[in-house]
Amino acid sequence: MDGSLVKWIVALAALLEIMIHLAEWRFLQGLPESIPPETGRFLSNPFVWRRSVGMARGKTAIRLGITASLYALVLYVLFTPLLEKTGAWALAVMGSNAGAGVLMGALSALAAWCVVLPWSWARVFLVERDRPSTLDDVRRFWYDQSLYLLLAMTLSAGALGGAVFLSEGAGGFLGIYVALVFAEFLLVWLFPVFLLPVFFRVKDFPEGTLKEKLLEIFRSAGLGPLKLQVVDTSQKSMPPNAMLSGLGRARRFLLVDSLLKSKSEEEVAAILAHEVGHWKNGHQTQRFFVAVFVQAVLVAVIWVLSGIGPRHVALLKGVFAAHALLVLVFQPFIIRKMQTQELEADAFAAGFAGAGAMKSALMGLASPNRGWAPSHFLYTFWYEAHPPVVKRLEALEKIGLSGK
Repeated sequence: MDGSLVKWIVALAALLEIMIHLAEWRFLQGLPESIPPETGRFLSNPFVWRRSVGMARGKTAIRLGITASLYALVLYVLFTPLLEKTGAWALAVMGSNAGAGVLMGALSALAAWCVVLPWSWARVFLVERDRPSTLDDVRRFWYDQSLYLLLAMTLSAGALGGAVFLSEGAGGFLGIYVALVFAEFLLVWLFPVFLLPVFFRVKDFPEGTLKEKLLEIFRSAGLGPLKLQVVDTSQKSMPPNAMLSGLGRARRFLLVDSLLKSKSEEEVAAILAHEVGHWKNGHQTQRFFVAVFVQAVLVAVIWVLSGIGPRHVALLKGVFAAHALLVLVFQPFIIRKMQTQELEADAFAAGFAGAGAMKSALMGLASPNRGWAPSHFLYTFWYEAHPPVVKRLEALEKIGLSGK
């Protein structure tokens, strides 16, 4: 694989992703104003349906803009001498390939942030807003964006600089792979303890019967002691959601506060049982090993491309090529596996809390999250980690446990 082949692999991935997003946009534009019969079995409010479709259209437009803009940036630096010139300048400034990698990584993150920034603004203030924005909202936006930029530049600089250093040292490309696996493990472990609190206030779950009911689910499922926490969205909005995150003593069950305010105890228990189902079925472990496999592909591509120019430039091209191959070859299989895992977790929750409670919880989540709109089959095949809500509800009906 040489430099010219990298350009065309990335171009092919760009063409595929943009075509899929355009197909999704056209599909959503063709959805009727009235509720389709297959959705009408579960949803009767036409206002909720129209809001879901409108939100899906807006989000698709934003994703299309981000995808096209980022690919335009990457293709520009690949098809022009800009990458090589910037690499030579970085080497002259820093004096070593590893130092140049640090600078190139930081600059890459800055360029991507600048390209995505207008679309982030549009998503926050045009697509996802139910009320006029205030000065506090604008300040929060810039505060969050500053944190994103700082975090992205730090990680990108450390990753590329570290990769160059390891590839030139005794560790070689095996060292890069070990470092990536360790970073993946560290990210899963520390996310609920250090990363999430940077952007949201996290507080302990309130005492009461609901907390006891949730802890009983953990005990019944054979899980050890687990900390229950609530994500405070009073200063920054987040759709109603829940997650089981972290490892060991850092493991947390996190619920968005709007979920507690809008759902019954039975529905919250069903949502928790769904997350527990991911752990009982080993989905987190499966996803970790999938990530480890993808990282092996990334390192292999970087190794193949390591000789096509200065090391810091070659490794950056390797990242572009590896991402393109991930999109073209592996992404549909990963997404399909994740959709299957979601259905398995739904079935586990139905067995624990009853299919009726799980159906009610899913319908309750779909409405505020505006998740009733279906997607084009290619978009579902390539991007949707969760199956369409109607498919999940139909699967719960077939389980035959709704009387529990």
